[in-house]
Amino acid sequence: MGFDRKTYIVPDNTNFDGKTIRVDGDVVVGNACTVDFNIEAERFFAGERAKINGNITTKSDVRIDLFSVINGNISCGGNAYIADGTEINGKLSLKGDLDVGDNVEIRDGFEAKGWINIRSPIPMVIYVLLYLLEL
Repeated sequence: MGFDRKTYIVPDNTNFDGKTIRVDGDVVVGNACTVDFNIEAERFFAGERAKINGNITTKSDVRIDLFSVINGNISCGGNAYIADGTEINGKLSLKGDLDVGDNVEIRDGFEAKGWINIRSPIPMVIYVLLYLLEL
């Protein structure tokens, strides 16, 4: 079966327990989607402008794309990548490395056991200027 953006697939062994969705594998939330449940999974991926109204708990990595909003806590057993403009209205705790983009807001703080990398990219105008100066 191929990938279809308009089809929601519930994998085998998925449990819906009241306010929590438990998945044995990965969870992928597409761009501009809203989820009003807590999520427990192996890994979690959210697309651009995704909105999660619940807690996220993973055994491995978490990756949240641009301008997403998480209204809950994130507990990550691996590494976390939080893209630019993301808002986390809760606490972020992880056992691995944290890679944070520009203008990320974590309301209740974070706790990381590994390295913390805060990305602040060089603006494109300065990059072009430096490139032209080297010619």
